[in-house]
Amino acid sequence: MRIEFFVPGKPVAKQRPRFSSRGKFGRAYTPSETVNYEALVKMCASEATRSDLPMESAIGVTLVIHVDRPKSAPKRVVYAKKKPDMDNVLKSILDGMNGILYRDDSQVIHAAVDKVFAVEREGVHVEVTYYEEVA
Repeated sequence: MRIEFFVPGKPVAKQRPRFSSRGKFGRAYTPSETVNYEALVKMCASEATRSDLPMESAIGVTLVIHVDRPKSAPKRVVYAKKKPDMDNVLKSILDGMNGILYRDDSQVIHAAVDKVFAVEREGVHVEVTYYEEVA
């Protein structure tokens, strides 16, 4: 079984936790840009979800990250060697899909990521494949 969807907008890399010195011990928090992007991913995944998903299944994820082409990049160049880092975008996408398309991202056994210059618009094309358990 396969689910596909598109997360529109500029791809956001998962940011490291920030620390606040408020209070006696301080606290750690996730930056708002990351929280907002994961909420967008969750919304897009929710719209694509189906009721018969095997939530405990092993998962494969394929991402194509579309980023805007800088004016200085030649048209013949397809792959984008610029920020955001694709591994951190993968983390944001996986965390955003937690609890929607699977119980936990520890179920992901395969991931493939490409980062290309956008032809039409920025965003991330996501494909989630559910692997059937063989007894």
